[in-house]
Amino acid sequence: MSHELEQRIRERAYELWAMSGYSHGRDAEHWCAAERELAAATQVPAKSKKKSAAKMPAGAIASGQRRSKPAALHS
Repeated sequence: MSHELEQRIRERAYELWAMSGYSHGRDAEHWCAAERELAAATQVPAKSKKKSAAKMPAGAIASGQRRSKPAALHS
C-alpha cells in the first residue's frame, strides 16, 4: 500500500470516527469502511459495449431491435 493511499484512508477513517461521536472500540470498522469507500471511488466504471444510435453506421440496427418505418411509408 502506498504511503499516499494509507494517509487518505487514515484521514477518512478519522472523519468516520468523528462522525460516530468519537466512539471507542470501532477503529477497525472505521478503517475498513474508509478502505471500501476509497476503493469504490477509485474504480473506473467499465465502458459500455453498446454504441449509441447516433454513432451506429447507416443501416445498423441499434440494440438488436428493428425500427419500423413511419406509417406514411408503408405500402
